[in-house]
Amino acid sequence: MYSKCPDCHSDTYKFSTEVYVCKNPNCRHVDTRLLNKMLQEMGLEPAVIEKVEANVVAATV
Repeated sequence: MYSKCPDCHSDTYKFSTEVYVCKNPNCRHVDTRLLNKMLQEMGLEPAVIEKVEANVVAATV
């Protein structure tokens, strides 16, 4: 859904469900906005969402 990086505005690629990674090798921003929104809608607590986000970022680096 998000085709541009929110940091450098380069194109992104879909890493997994609702997670996009910037194609710019100098940026490599991991965009988890859609994943976070989905987890919030499921009713997960913010601390759990932060842990999920940290694990996703670690898996993409």
